[in-house]
Amino acid sequence: MSYGGKAAERLSGKTILITGASAGIGEATAREFAAAANGNVKLVLTARRKEKLDSLAESLKSEYSNIKVLPVTLDVSNVSSIEPFVAALPAEFADIDVLINNAGLALGRDEVGSIDANDIVTMFNTNVLGLITLTQAVLRIFKAKNSGDIVNLGSIAGRDPYPGGGIYCATKASVKSFSHVLRKELISTKIRVLEVDPGNVETEFSQIRFRGDTEKAKAVYAGTEPLLAEDIAEIIVFGVTRKQKTVIAETLVFSTNQASASHLYREQNIIRPIHQSVSLDYVITHYYESSNQFPISTFMSFGSKAAERLANKIILITGASSGIGEATAREFAAAANGKISLILTARREDKLKSLSQQLRQIYPQIKIHSARLDVSEFSSLKPFITGLPKDFASIDVLVNNAGKALGRANVGEISQEEINGMFQTNVLGLINLTQEVLPIFKKKNSGDIVNIGSIAGKEPYPGGAVYCATKAAVNFFSHSLRKETINSKIRVMEVDPGAVETEFSLVRFGGDADAAKKVYEGTEPLGPEDIAEIIVFAVSRKSKTVIAETLVFPTHQAGAVHVHRGPLE
Repeated sequence: MSYGGKAAERLSGKTILITGASAGIGEATAREFAAAANGNVKLVLTARRKEKLDSLAESLKSEYSNIKVLPVTLDVSNVSSIEPFVAALPAEFADIDVLINNAGLALGRDEVGSIDANDIVTMFNTNVLGLITLTQAVLRIFKAKNSGDIVNLGSIAGRDPYPGGGIYCATKASVKSFSHVLRKELISTKIRVLEVDPGNVETEFSQIRFRGDTEKAKAVYAGTEPLLAEDIAEIIVFGVTRKQKTVIAETLVFSTNQASASHLYREQNIIRPIHQSVSLDYVITHYYESSNQFPISTFMSFGSKAAERLANKIILITGASSGIGEATAREFAAAANGKISLILTARREDKLKSLSQQLRQIYPQIKIHSARLDVSEFSSLKPFITGLPKDFASIDVLVNNAGKALGRANVGEISQEEINGMFQTNVLGLINLTQEVLPIFKKKNSGDIVNIGSIAGKEPYPGGAVYCATKAAVNFFSHSLRKETINSKIRVMEVDPGAVETEFSLVRFGGDADAAKKVYEGTEPLGPEDIAEIIVFAVSRKSKTVIAETLVFPTHQAGAVHVHRGPLE
């Protein structure tokens, strides 16, 4: 639970540079960092609109007497100005610790062949070339001290291109590719590269895109409840405040009504207020009249807000006898201050009883139902759900954690027993249990499904054909289910870890401790509690916020097989 005190401790005295900080996600991120650090932080706020930055700086200083803020004009599309800007920072702000590459824009929805040449240049200069150039300038600072965080704001558009977005989508795909490469280049260091990819977020983005045409901007969000800037700011600050070895490499986030760039559910009875029609110059200069657009109370919902949102929830966790499952049970209990009901399942009942006893000793008010459940025994799933005690029957959160890998044989040499074992547990068991719990969620129009995937589901590797195939199946199942439930308040989330040191490798190699040990040799892998933090953070967001996918690595890893072994430079 490093959401409150731990977050403040890890941010203490940090220097954070934020681009596009005059409004929207940039402004929200500045406020969120200030709140998370209790003001004990230094902010370099940049944008084109100096008067907005000055207003934000004054607002922050009035709220936090100890905060240090430097508002500076910077247009990242003016690439030649970036190096001199970084070089001229006052000594007090020169040693940057965190770079938030937030500045970006879309212009128009014209199809290829009709796109204005100036718009093409502006989007690429702002979204890509400016980001790359500023990153290069700041990276020298990070390399000199072998630490630092780079957070790039991507978009669902960089994963799922759509008609009329040819240039904007291309720029965000460029950001994603750049982030991937940079992460791989830096795996021998303690420098982290994170990317956040939002879906629809209601800011001035659409007003600028449509050059002040209010009706077109309004149509983007019509019938939906989009994310707000502070929802993205929370994710950024959460990523930066994890343990130094934990890299939340990618986070894809939607509102509950969205499941891809163009897969949206619109309710006709939702009416959202919008400003009167204005010119583009007015939008850029005056869209947000008040720097107090984000009430302070909306920020830092990691502690008391998380406890409030989790209070009295019923959480079903599979594979809870050890590893990520056990850590997730402990994290939920801590986040809710024990005011929660846990259904703990696994094959090893003795482990579950021991965990239950420990949690009850720490949290006397906690409610726990533990039971043996092997998700690969499909016929047992329906009786298990229908037979739950009344106090535990109305499940609110399903964490599909149970899973395993067996062996490292190449195709042609894999035993049928291993093939069946992995698919029955990792895929069929997960699907069947989800089908049994989903009617409970549909009946009350709420509920969270958290599926534990893997980098293996995104990047297959030799010797992992079957395991990778199972995790790819989980990924696509999650995508499809999210699209099927966008007309509801049911959230579908997936966490995709890289190397995590649990019993996983010991099981994979049939109890061969030496073979298991070699998997982590020369590295500092994630611990199960690192994944548990991400799960609980996602579940404890506002009900409309869906952290759809989170890819997380230790600092020495940047892909399934892209691993640095040895000390970090």
